[in-house]
Formats: sequence, C-alpha cells, structure tokens
Amino acid sequence: MVRNLINLPPRPAADSLEFVSHLVDADAGFPDGEIASVWDAVGLLALDDIADERPVAVVRRRPIQWAALAALLVATVGMAVFWQQRPAEYRTEAGQQMTVSLNDGSTIILNTASDVQVRFHGRQRDIRLVSGEAYFRVAHRTDRDPFFVTSGGARIRVTGTRFAVNLHANGNTDVDLLDGRILVGKASDTVITGKNAIAVSAGEALRLGPDGRVVAKRPAAALYVDAWLNHRAYFYDMSLADAVAEMNRYRTRPMTIRNPAVARNVRVTGVFQATDSRTFANAVRGLYGVEIDE
Repeated sequence: MVRNLINLPPRPAADSLEFVSHLVDADAGFPDGEIASVWDAVGLLALDDIADERPVAVVRRRPIQWAALAALLVATVGMAVFWQQRPAEYRTEAGQQMTVSLNDGSTIILNTASDVQVRFHGRQRDIRLVSGEAYFRVAHRTDRDPFFVTSGGARIRVTGTRFAVNLHANGNTDVDLLDGRILVGKASDTVITGKNAIAVSAGEALRLGPDGRVVAKRPAAALYVDAWLNHRAYFYDMSLADAVAEMNRYRTRPMTIRNPAVARNVRVTGVFQATDSRTFANAVRGLYGVEIDE
C-alpha cells in the first residue's frame, strides 16, 4: 500500500476526479502468496542439510532437528499470517489530507483529523473508519470479492463505486454515494445481504445513528465532497455554529464565537479555503457583524 500525505492547501481547486485519479498507485501492497513462499523456502532445504551426517546419531538427533524445523516453520507462517491479518492504519492530523492507494487498485482519501484501518483477508477487503472522514474509489470486482467499510454502528458493502463517509463525534455516520450502488446495514451484520440491507443508488445519501439505524435520507452532498477533496469548506444555509465547527476541524486551536446570542440565527452560505480561517472570520464579521476569535 502507498500513502501520500498532504499538508493543506497544496494546490488550487481542481476537478476532484482528476485529483483522485492522478494519485492512484495500485502497484504497492502486501504481496500475494506470502505464506506459500514460506513452504517453498522450506522445500529448498535438502534433507542432508538438516540431518546429522554421523549414522549413529541420526536416530537420536533427527527428531530434534525436525522439531526445530517444525517450530521455525510454524513461527514463520504464524508471523506471516499475523502481519497479513493485522490492519494497516493511516491517520491525518488537523489540516492534513492523505491519499492511500491499495493493492487492489482502490483509493482512499482521508480528510483532516481522520483515522482509517485497512485489512485484506482472503477475497474480502475490510476498512474501518475510526474517526473523521474519507472518500473511497473502489476498484470494481465481483460480489465474491466484497469491499466493506465500517463506521460507527454502520457497515457498507461495495463491489465498485465512489462514495464518502463522515463519522461525526456524536456517533452518527453520513454516507454520500456519488457513483454506483452500495448496500448499508448495521455493523453487527458481517455480510450485509438480505432484507436487512438497505440499497443506496448514485446521488443518494443516508445518515445513520450510532446503532446503525437510518436517521435521515437525502440527496448526496456532491458539492460538499468535491469541495473538501479540493481543500475547501462548502456551506449552504448552514448555522454559523456548525460552520465554525467545520472550520475548526482543520485547526489545532479552535475558533470561538464571541457573541453566540447574536449569532444564533445566522445562516452561512459560501466556499472558503479549508485552512484559511482568517478570511472566514473576516467574512462573518463583515456580513453579519459577528466576532469570531481565532
């Protein structure tokens, strides 16, 4: 797997699909057949290299040598299995983005202050969004090779598509599907099939609660996803408190509203550089007369 860490803002706004596609590198990752290579390596050892050459000692020592070889083989195979099953973890700090290219050709882009765990085992590709927000462009495979994303109490099954997942601090999960089709269910459902799975089509979005139940359905927030992929914050008729909270995701020291009573009814619409909180604060001050302390 290959990762590319970006400190925002590294570039001007561009078409998000071009931005994603030129960062993809599918040539890296955990090599196939690693456990098989352990057996092959053992096969390269001649029996003469293992047994004692003195005839009298062969009967007594051969079990010891084979026991040692067996122990080494078990330990080596066990270590290979352990490292293959142990998830790889990628995280960003405030104000950073990271692109992770998986060895199946899929791509994950982590937004600011986000954490994701990646595990491939057998045919199954399993991702856990531990915190924050991520965009997924999943390489198409048959349904026998599912791609799962778990976020809070929700679990998503994919075969090939583009979507974004945002795990909020209160445990809610937003899923915005930009292309393709996905199935959504509870995190406790390991396969996401049958009558309990919810089918989502391109252009649709769900908000799921901490228990995995659907809280709301709405159109996919494509403009919002496109904005953060290009290092911008997009607001449409959003409360000022929520807009400030969104800008604070890109900061190590949060901004605060000096007079929240005045700001209670203020709604914000606009697009800002995600890390340019000063321009945001100046705009709020000029348009609404609300002071924001940085």
